[in-house]
Amino acid sequence: MRPCLVGALLALLAPAPAAEAQSALEGWLQQPTMTGDWGGVRKSLRDAGIDLQASLVAEFATNFHGGESDGSTMPSQLQAGAAFDLGKLAGLNGSRASVVVVNRTGGNLANDDIGSIVSVQEIYGGGQNFRLAHLSVGQSLLDGKVDLLAGRIDAGDDFATSPLYCQFQNNNFCGNPVSVPLDSGFTTSPVPSWGGRIELYPTPSYAFRTGVYEVNPTLNDSGNGFKLSTSGATGVIVPVEVEWKPTLGSDALPGSYRIGGSYDTSDADKLDSTVAGPVREASGRWGLWLLADQMVYREAPGSSRGLSVFAAATLNDPDTAIYQYFGMAGAVYTGTFPGRDSDTVALGFAYGRVNENLRDAQREANDADPGSTGAQTYEAAIELNYGLAATPWLTLRPNLQYVIRPGATGDTPNAWVLGFQTSVTF
Repeated sequence: MRPCLVGALLALLAPAPAAEAQSALEGWLQQPTMTGDWGGVRKSLRDAGIDLQASLVAEFATNFHGGESDGSTMPSQLQAGAAFDLGKLAGLNGSRASVVVVNRTGGNLANDDIGSIVSVQEIYGGGQNFRLAHLSVGQSLLDGKVDLLAGRIDAGDDFATSPLYCQFQNNNFCGNPVSVPLDSGFTTSPVPSWGGRIELYPTPSYAFRTGVYEVNPTLNDSGNGFKLSTSGATGVIVPVEVEWKPTLGSDALPGSYRIGGSYDTSDADKLDSTVAGPVREASGRWGLWLLADQMVYREAPGSSRGLSVFAAATLNDPDTAIYQYFGMAGAVYTGTFPGRDSDTVALGFAYGRVNENLRDAQREANDADPGSTGAQTYEAAIELNYGLAATPWLTLRPNLQYVIRPGATGDTPNAWVLGFQTSVTF
């Protein structure tokens, strides 16, 4: 009798491990980070004022038609950091600190095989090395109406940016309109410099921000990932920006409209003089930008599902800028199918018009020595992608890109690029 009873009990309990395993798997797939709460350690640290963060982004790309040659590359970025709430840690209300290190590896398909001015993998750049990417202290004042930040920081985090831009793998879009950092000493992640900025929020709908950042081209060198000295600095860049954040219509659709500009005090080569020489220098260089993004359709009140559109235009110093004029526009739909609230589908177009003075100098040089140099006119790119939020901590983004006039001369065939971005939050 007893063996039968034991057997019956075992039979009842047998499914439990499978059910528990299934529950554990579901819990793992639903948690916000891949490594979870570390048995409560992560939450305890966060409650104490220490928030540990890590992520990995890899971007495969292959040009299967066009460009200079066929090829494939996959650069990656491993990032780790910590944010410190100094109010909790030291009683300094409104104060915070942050440190981030980054390791970048891998090649650049644009340089290696396509021949384009702009990369089709935004994760490439900054020396492709291990480096200090951010080290700052910040202070919020007057109930959040004033915010200060200083340290090893970059302008691209706060100026000429939108959360919609990094829904794309192509570097025309992600981070900032590419002409802003391309044509000045405007600093972008993961290459910070010494700087400080102030943001003012007089009302919930308006923001004003400005700052001062060291311009130091040597910081991009692969051996200078942890360089803290100012040796090699050429000047400072001062960006200024005003932002309007309206909510439109009865659905309160959010938007952001920014107008701004920057002045870099560094001397820079006049591009037309670099073709035939002697090289002449301009004292300082400037850039202007106008950015707009707006949610135009929402599936239900308060829902994140819906359509947002964006557009940006820049004007840059005609003496020194590769792209004198630049524009981009696109759309991002969030919530693509039933049950896929966080998935996105995105389409973007970017166009960079090469400096007219440079182009005229190239044409003159080519007239004097036919075939010696190509006259650059414009380069453009289109990207269509699908962002699959496989879990809260894993996003897969297959994408198709079309690069028009790589190198801007028309001598290189237009390139079709198949890309695949993988993003993991640990």
